Amino acid sequence: MGLLKEELLAATGADRELDRRLAAELGAPPAAYTASIDAALDLIRHALPGWGWHLGWHADGIRPYASLHDAARTVHVEAAGPTVPVALLRAMGEALIHVPGTGDPPAGSAPAGDSAR
Repeated sequence: MGLLKEELLAATGADRELDRRLAAELGAPPAAYTASIDAALDLIRHALPGWGWHLGWHADGIRPYASLHDAARTVHVEAAGPTVPVALLRAMGEALIHVPGTGDPPAGSAPAGDSAR
């Protein structure tokens, strides 16, 4: 997921190639994940079952942000983006770091289960 996380950080909107790579990496059906809020949420439900989400506007009032939390509310991540789907997918990329078997946490990061902001 590391390379895809970098691509998500660089994403500016809909990107069919990135959609294809996300589906392949996460074993999900193909969909317009970077273009559709519903598709992005479907991918989050697929990759992070039981996680909750919230959408809002970043402090600058221009960019949307997404926050995700696990069912026990022990892990919380947030990400902003140029579009709502991209913000959701960026948050998902951050959340997957904390899920065993989906990605290695970067050196010096908080262990899984600690709150990440």
